[in-house]
Amino acid sequence: FGPLPIMDTMIAMDSINHDPIRLIIDSPGGSVMLGFTLYDTIKSLRSPVYTIGRNCFSMAAIILASGTHGKRFLYKHSKVMLHLPFGEVSGDTQEIKIMQKEMEGMKDQLVDMLINCGVKKSKKSILKDIDRSFWMNPEESIAYGLADEIIDKGIP
Repeated sequence: FGPLPIMDTMIAMDSINHDPIRLIIDSPGGSVMLGFTLYDTIKSLRSPVYTIGRNCFSMAAIILASGTHGKRFLYKHSKVMLHLPFGEVSGDTQEIKIMQKEMEGMKDQLVDMLINCGVKKSKKSILKDIDRSFWMNPEESIAYGLADEIIDKGIP
C-alpha cells in the first residue's frame, strides 16, 4: 500500500534499462516522510522521470516538481497546492518540543527541495507563499517552477 511498490517498480525499471518512466500523479498529498523517500528515489534514478499531474496537493506538488526538467506536465484544468507540513502532536512538553524541532526541519527540507526542483525564489519568499494553502493553476505552476508544460494532446 502507498508509494513503496511504486518506488520498487521504478527502481526495477531503471535497473533493466534507462527508458523514460512516467509517473501520473493525482493526490491530496500525504506523509511527508514517504514523500521524502519518493523524492529521493526519483532523484536517484538514471532514467528520465516524466511527472504528469492531474491534481497535486501538498507533498504531491513536490513530487510533480521532482521529475526531470522539461518533462513535468500538467493537464489544462489541474490544480496544484503547496503548504507547510502539519501534523498532530501529543505528549508532554518535551515530546511536543521534539516534534516541533522535527517539523521545523521538515519545513526547511521541503523548501530546499522546491529550490532544487527549479523554483526560482528565495527561501524567505517560498516560506511566505506556503504559510497557508497556496493554490496554483497550470500556468501559475509553470511560472513558479513546479512544472514545464501543459498537456494538450496525449500523454507525453
